[in-house]
Amino acid sequence: MLEDQSAVAIRDPIQPLRQFHAGEAAAIALALEHAWWLLVNEQRALTFARQQGLKVVTVPEFIVYLYEAELLSARSTQMKLDAIAANTGQRVMRAARGAFRALTTERGER
Repeated sequence: MLEDQSAVAIRDPIQPLRQFHAGEAAAIALALEHAWWLLVNEQRALTFARQQGLKVVTVPEFIVYLYEAELLSARSTQMKLDAIAANTGQRVMRAARGAFRALTTERGER
């Protein structure tokens, strides 16, 4: 439906990367091909993408950004971070949780 309304365009990369899972491989390849920002969950993909010069943000970083921009409450942010923890790299989660703690402390919410 969204594609029919031209709200999104579904694209496959010209050359997917073989060293990642299918979704990561396609996302990184498309970001490289089109100089797009990349949203990732795993440290390995994050490191590789940054080494390639891509602009990358992790899902946990983005959630914390939404809190920082006052688009999410502290409770909602914590719930979302908890919800993605099982399928997100631990180093990525630690960095986001640390940034979130610092922000909540700064705002007097913890």
